[in-house]
Amino acid sequence: MAFGLSTKIISVIVLLGMIFWGISWVTGLRADLAVSEQNNSILQETVDTQNNTIKTLTEDFELITASNKNLTETIQKQTARVDDLHKKFNIKANGHSRDFGDIARAKPVLIERLVNKASKNVTRCFELATGAKIKENERNDECKDIIRSGTK
Repeated sequence: MAFGLSTKIISVIVLLGMIFWGISWVTGLRADLAVSEQNNSILQETVDTQNNTIKTLTEDFELITASNKNLTETIQKQTARVDDLHKKFNIKANGHSRDFGDIARAKPVLIERLVNKASKNVTRCFELATGAKIKENERNDECKDIIRSGTK
């Protein structure tokens, strides 16, 4: 009987040990699950932040691309205008080249009148560019880009 009693005691102790071990194991699993849920929440916040950042960067990239396109178009237009001015000063109507300096020395009064008229037109362009209203029936070809852009 002593053997049977000690076997029962040992069995109860082993059984109690297994119950305590199971409880501690389940408690550990619950703690691990809580940590995993917290980590998952932090990870989801990080993913949301990164998605918002990517969206913002994409929008910024599109704005920069559009600005670069507009800038390129403006540069091309300005280059064409510079080329046009170069032709006005250095190429005759018949296509032959000329020296504007020689003409200015030969006909200073004519050149002075042309320069004064051009200066007046440029001054008016500056006025329009800084907010002046367009006068009725005003036609200033040098300022057509400013007039067309809505400075009315």
